[in-house]
Amino acid sequence: MALLILLFEVIKININTIYIKQGQSTKSTKTIMWLKNIKLFIKHVKENQNSPENIESNTYKRHVYEIYNLTTNTKIKKMQKIVNNLKSKDINGIVLSKQMHLNNNFINIINSNNINIFDGKWLIQYIVTDIIKFLEKKGKIKTDAEVAILSNDLTEEVKGNIKELIKKFKKIRIITNHSEKFKKIEETLYEEEGVPIIIVNNKKKALTKSDLIINFDFVEESINQYNINENAVILNLDGKIKINKKRFSGTIITDYEVEKKEDVSEEEKLLLEEFYCKELYEEKIYKSSIERIKLEEASYSKFEIIRKIIDEEKILIKQLYGINGIIQ
Repeated sequence: MALLILLFEVIKININTIYIKQGQSTKSTKTIMWLKNIKLFIKHVKENQNSPENIESNTYKRHVYEIYNLTTNTKIKKMQKIVNNLKSKDINGIVLSKQMHLNNNFINIINSNNINIFDGKWLIQYIVTDIIKFLEKKGKIKTDAEVAILSNDLTEEVKGNIKELIKKFKKIRIITNHSEKFKKIEETLYEEEGVPIIIVNNKKKALTKSDLIINFDFVEESINQYNINENAVILNLDGKIKINKKRFSGTIITDYEVEKKEDVSEEEKLLLEEFYCKELYEEKIYKSSIERIKLEEASYSKFEIIRKIIDEEKILIKQLYGINGIIQ
């Protein structure tokens, strides 16, 4: 995910993305085959034609590779050969099918070759308010909840979320080891919105009254140094964490899924049978945002532009997941 954020900052870089799924055939003569324009049939294309720029597109198209005979027991050398093939075609972004997500060895090789895997961790930074609305409907948090934001860096995403959250909540705390980075936004928001933001780092008291804790970049070891409200809802934006407190009986959100009920193309319906919806739209929104930022950055912040695209796509939170599975 760090690679994805880096690529976003250097927006002149083209993002060439493909989707990879497990082929059902037992053939060994062709390791990689191409599904052109997501049809129901497989079309063979010569290797020198296998680059995205050779496929004409009037609408948003996704390009899918099927890989045959690739299992968790496949030799590492063969997996590396596949990844080298992708790199030779300037592929720097990948969306994996649900089945391919089970192959940790293949995922590790992709990551070690600095090819980004769209896994939903970029998108979640921009749908925090949507997740909160979902939690409210489920009765997990109340409208008068006290909110804590855990972050050591004032990124565009952190800043954008703070501005959104103060419209809804009156009690917001920022827990950080670098309070100097947040002083300016604290003063600006108080002057413009009249909402005080408390910046603290008291490990004994900072989180004891927080109903909702939004963790942007604290690692598990750091979070467990704090006394935490035993009934808190923790939204962890970067994977799984565990709270090592005997009395903690709250909810830890570590993953999510989205859905789209309107304007779903036939291509997308086909893909959604095998790929996670959040990753399908993360890739689309990410690539769309690159051009939109170039056009609109004079009038809107990066966060605002991406939020606009998400709203246009009409994406909804479908499900939230915790350490023990689906959050009811």
